[in-house]
Amino acid sequence: MALILKKGIFYHVPKTGGVWVRSVLKLMRLVEHEYHEDILPMGELNLRAEHVSPLHADKSVVGDKPSFAFIRNPIAWYKSIWKYKSQGGWTDVYVKYKDKDFNVFMKNIMDISPGFLTRMYKEFDGVDYLGKQENLENDLISILETLGEEVDYDIVGKVKPLNTSDYPVDKRLCEYDPKILERMKKLEKWIFEKYYPEEL
Repeated sequence: MALILKKGIFYHVPKTGGVWVRSVLKLMRLVEHEYHEDILPMGELNLRAEHVSPLHADKSVVGDKPSFAFIRNPIAWYKSIWKYKSQGGWTDVYVKYKDKDFNVFMKNIMDISPGFLTRMYKEFDGVDYLGKQENLENDLISILETLGEEVDYDIVGKVKPLNTSDYPVDKRLCEYDPKILERMKKLEKWIFEKYYPEEL
């Protein structure tokens, strides 16, 4: 789903704080229209309608306003999607990677779809402004100010994190095996070199 604001467009990358961003934008009354495609021609990514990317959005509908999105460090992103699916159910494209063991899940996704997250992020790489989940509040404020939107700073500070997963209780269950982590970094090299070089 893309949110058409008064002066910009927000595209929601999965597991990057987008539910929180959507909530904040709506509470600020900045959203003029919600746009989504029911069927997305995105191959193995098979992103849901709420995650339509700039590459697949109908420009005659969303227009040409400046766009923005958020990304997340792949190290944390893979942990997040595994916890989320383990708690909420394995659906969509993720079914074929399913495993109760985090490192087996990682092996599955790297064997079946190497560079999975890189391909996803490249769907959104063409936005005008790209924030990071690690600095979500400040990046959102900065982007909105740059766009010239009216920012209600109190709302930003009051909205708590949304759509998070508390699974597993024992955090050791989703720690990377060193060899798995090394392989993942190689497969997602494009992301690390461009956005998180400090991790290399």
